[in-house]
Amino acid sequence: MRTITTNVSSNTNIHAGSGKVISLIISHTESTAQTVNSYDALTAAGDKLILVQVSPEASPKQIVFPRPYYLTFETGLTVEPGNCEVIVQSVGAV
Repeated sequence: MRTITTNVSSNTNIHAGSGKVISLIISHTESTAQTVNSYDALTAAGDKLILVQVSPEASPKQIVFPRPYYLTFETGLTVEPGNCEVIVQSVGAV
């Protein structure tokens, strides 16, 4: 396993297999709140890990999962960014 940082602007499978999400930075320039979904899956479907809504006033929003509370996944990690740019720092098989 290794730590990687991934810039996501469209539905992206980041990992296949188990791992952990360390942090997310979410930004957008839309005038309304935007939603980012992350899945414990190889595609943007199935078990949701986390859903984050970010209002225009809160952009960019950083979410850090401190050790030992990393957000864990088993099948894989897929991020559906909607109209957002998302920077994902994670550990797992690539």
